[in-house]
Amino acid sequence: MTHPVLTGVVLDTAAVLGWVRRAPYIQTMTWTTAVAGGSVLIPATVLAAAAADIKPADHDLLAVLLGHPNTLVPALDQAVAGQLGALLAARRVRDSDPDALISAAHAVAESTGRDWPVLTDRPAILAGIDPEVRFDTLP
Repeated sequence: MTHPVLTGVVLDTAAVLGWVRRAPYIQTMTWTTAVAGGSVLIPATVLAAAAADIKPADHDLLAVLLGHPNTLVPALDQAVAGQLGALLAARRVRDSDPDALISAAHAVAESTGRDWPVLTDRPAILAGIDPEVRFDTLP
C-alpha cells in the first residue's frame, strides 16, 4: 500500500500581500493546495514583513489565511537563524543588504527543506540565495 505524499507551497512576502489583496492567482494556488490536503507555509519573517505592509482594515483577511488549518507558520528560532545566516553569507546576491533578505532567505530555507515551491515576485533574488530553490513566479 502506498500513501499519498502531502505537499505544499511556501508564500513569500508578495504572495501574502497578494492573498490579502485577493489576487486571483494566489487565491487559486493557496485554496487548491489546501483542498488537495497540502499545506500553505508562511515563514514567520515573511509574515512580519507582510503584516507591516497590510492596511489595518485588511488584517481580518490575513487572519482568515492564518486561521486555516492547512496554514503553517514556522518560527525563527536559534537554529533557523543560524541556517539563514549561513545562506546569506554564501549568497550570490551581493548587491543587497542582508537585513532586507531575511524573509527571502527564510522562504528559501523552508522551500528547499521541503522541496516545495515558493510563490514569489523575486525569483532572481531567491535563486541568488540558493540556486536549488523551486519557485512559481507571480503574474
